[in-house]
Amino acid sequence: MFHQLVPNLLQLAAVLAYMIYLNWQSTLATLIIAPLMGLLIGWFGERLLAVSRRSQNRF
Repeated sequence: MFHQLVPNLLQLAAVLAYMIYLNWQSTLATLIIAPLMGLLIGWFGERLLAVSRRSQNRF
């Protein structure tokens, strides 16, 4: 796992630099919106799992 850490970090930096080169406004929007969407999806998934477990326990 750790043997790929440095190459993966370098690849991430290269992709981020290329995204900024192509369009820094879209890159900034993506870097702001993507984590927020991840948090929202995680929150919704936890709620859905809780509802599903309660539903299964009723049977």
